[in-house]
Amino acid sequence: MRTRSVAIPSTNVAPNLEFAHQHTGVERAHRELGLDGTGIKVGVIDTGVDYMHPALGGCWKTPGCPFQYGSDFVGNGYDSVATPHPEPGPDPRDTCDGHGTHVTGIIAAKGPKVRGVAPGVTLGAYRIFGCPGNGTGQAADDVILKAMEAAHADRMDVINMSFGGGSGWSEDPLSVAASRMVDDGIVMVASTGNDGANGLYTSGSPGLGVGVINVASFENWKITSLSIDIVGPNRNKSIVHSSPGNSKFRFFFDSPAAVVAPTDSAGSVEGCAPFESDYTGKIIMVQRGNCTFVEKAENAQGAGAAGVLVYNSADELMSPTSVSPNVTIPLVIIKGDDGRFILDELKSGAVVLTATNNTVSEPNPAGGQISQFSSWGPDPELRLSPA
Repeated sequence: MRTRSVAIPSTNVAPNLEFAHQHTGVERAHRELGLDGTGIKVGVIDTGVDYMHPALGGCWKTPGCPFQYGSDFVGNGYDSVATPHPEPGPDPRDTCDGHGTHVTGIIAAKGPKVRGVAPGVTLGAYRIFGCPGNGTGQAADDVILKAMEAAHADRMDVINMSFGGGSGWSEDPLSVAASRMVDDGIVMVASTGNDGANGLYTSGSPGLGVGVINVASFENWKITSLSIDIVGPNRNKSIVHSSPGNSKFRFFFDSPAAVVAPTDSAGSVEGCAPFESDYTGKIIMVQRGNCTFVEKAENAQGAGAAGVLVYNSADELMSPTSVSPNVTIPLVIIKGDDGRFILDELKSGAVVLTATNNTVSEPNPAGGQISQFSSWGPDPELRLSPA
């Protein structure tokens, strides 16, 4: 089974592509060489794409539209474990997840605020994931192979697969299929995975296919986000936060809210068990680890919280996922140093939070380094990954 890789919905944070394009050299390719991808066909095998997004053309298979290829291989209700019954259709539009839209925006956006790496490409969207909340959020190999074969039949020049998992061997069926497409002249690009917390040897298929470009997540030079103003008894601080775990619930409140950092019923600060006290209208802060973000959000919501801050173990942000039919409050991640600042202030008294509409960019101390969550190789046969 394969799972989608982490994505940051573009509606929730200010675009960082200005810095990312400088980081990767894309800006020079645009400016000095005039390259924009015109004449190249790129297939995106993912959650589908919201092709009606204005930065992606707002169209589907019409003359001059960037989207000329693709279909839905699964339907909204599909999950390879919980509901493993695909309902294919001709329309791969994604209106419930956003991952494929985010990926496609990096590739080909051409809006007033965001310009992708290659805004002139022709696109194919091949949907292999159903909507979040149906189960595990996974897709089966047979479905993925069908999508890969369709993209191959459509003669894509580049095929992007921002997902991973499986055996982690280059002999895995998806890895073998990707390698054969490389041999056929297609540039195959796949995620290395998001299991870096588990150490080495965590890269997954299909990224480990021979000849496949196996891509890790690297930290941007800048962190750009809406700010949170923290007012404590001794000190004040404006901090940045990640995108919300669910794009439907923004981390914004009509009035200042109190921040608390209670232990749960298991005596932990991680919020993986229910809280015994009532925290109606307050923001519960918990430490990252030992359970899913959905579980943390459900426990905080059960105590009446208006939102959840999860402080990371490191001084960097990551993108949480708290999408669940049971969760209706926002959850964001803050850096470890900012979490410790709040804890120190709580020792002296009340801490109040104001979520603002102000955009802040600040240097990222981990800029240029592989992200903490990103998987590492080598593969079981000691080939380098990411590579």
